[in-house]
Amino acid sequence: MEISQGTIANILKRFMCKATASHQQIKQELLAAEVVGADETGGKVDGKKAWFHVWQDNLNTYIICADNRGSKAIDTEFPEGFPLATIVSDCWPNNRPAHPIKLQPFRKGW
Repeated sequence: MEISQGTIANILKRFMCKATASHQQIKQELLAAEVVGADETGGKVDGKKAWFHVWQDNLNTYIICADNRGSKAIDTEFPEGFPLATIVSDCWPNNRPAHPIKLQPFRKGW
């Protein structure tokens, strides 16, 4: 089956419109969570470097794609941070948790 790029773009736009309310609900639930995991990883989008930031609790996962790894992307999504939450992360400085828990790196043989 052949499908055009325009058709795929239209399908994605329709999905985005339908998912916006759920996306915002997940964001609000994370803001109220007691524990939030935070991480980021690099990748490529249209051949250019991009950063995928993720925040999650035991029920929700919130992912964004940004052109930077830094605090600009984080502050855009969560300008107040997570003042009620303990943040579980690898302690990348930009996560700036109020109550951090530093994960120890996994070592072979433990």
